[in-house]
Amino acid sequence: MFRTMPGNWYEELPGGHAFGDDFKVPGYAARRMADRYEWMVGLGSDQIGYFVALSNYRVLCVADRLGAPGTCAALHAAGLIEFPDAIAGATCKRVTEDPGTLPPVPAAAQVIALSCRYGQLIGEANGHYEETNSAGWDIANDMMDAIGVLTGSSDATEVNPDFPGWWQGYLPPHDLP
Repeated sequence: MFRTMPGNWYEELPGGHAFGDDFKVPGYAARRMADRYEWMVGLGSDQIGYFVALSNYRVLCVADRLGAPGTCAALHAAGLIEFPDAIAGATCKRVTEDPGTLPPVPAAAQVIALSCRYGQLIGEANGHYEETNSAGWDIANDMMDAIGVLTGSSDATEVNPDFPGWWQGYLPPHDLP
């Protein structure tokens, strides 16, 4: 139901998060464990960071905060960034690994490059706090790769998309076993 009814899991307005087929994760840890005792990896006292799927990663566009209000919305309207307040994680990953893929518009390229470098430090995109504490846009893949090495399983099956799931604002139906 997460893929078909994402509103049950997000307090923000629709459109601010990837959902449905656009929400991609590289598997889940429990699926890769065949031993009697299972273990989990997550945000703990060592602050390794939140695991944010790259498809749902948003990095704050910093131009508005650095003294040019309206710049981020204008870049979004021009199709140069993906969101009125943020750059998609996939874009930041791409331009960080290959700066030659920045747009040929110098002002836009500068905003995107600065945002990808400092966006997590300066603040959060609307409804995307987790990115401010994530170790990077590859952390989910990196951790699943490490779990694959430890367990010998590289099963990338995602959590059952039909599972209704729950959180404090959307408790499970009473008819679940």
